[in-house]
Amino acid sequence: AVVSTQSTGWRANFAALIKVGYFDTPYRRLGYFPGTCAKLNQTVPDFPQCYRCELNSNVFLARTAHVRAIGGWDPELKVFEHKDVFIRMKLAGYKLATCGGILLKHDKPEDGTQEQGEGYIEKRRRGTTRFRKLSNARYNVHDVFSYKDAEVNENGEVMVDVGKIPPFKCF
Repeated sequence: AVVSTQSTGWRANFAALIKVGYFDTPYRRLGYFPGTCAKLNQTVPDFPQCYRCELNSNVFLARTAHVRAIGGWDPELKVFEHKDVFIRMKLAGYKLATCGGILLKHDKPEDGTQEQGEGYIEKRRRGTTRFRKLSNARYNVHDVFSYKDAEVNENGEVMVDVGKIPPFKCF
């Protein structure tokens, strides 16, 4: 199991369910649905402040062995690296819970330090383009999109109004 913090501020509604599908297009697409985890209403037994989710923001706790089992962090990603890890964890069958009331501080490494890693700034500048290309190859999808505040049915399925999905963008 992976435990993630419930974010505040501009990341407050970042917790999301993930869905791969065609969404009325001929293209396989990967969708992130921020705001849907709380609607799923699947709390963790004995931890009512925690509920099931599939994606969260940058700060999370997991067993090192679980992260290594899915191949670890992609050293080429410095933007969206957490999305990549969470997608691979979901595909491997791991469960994620996001919890309110937990505060963790996450310090950015200082410029030019070993903790920052080689080519950090250049890798950050690649941003979305690198992640989209990786998603195409790794997950066999043609597009990645975000759809805020979708509804979730009683079976835990994300209900999507395909007319509100952002237009398809080919990599």
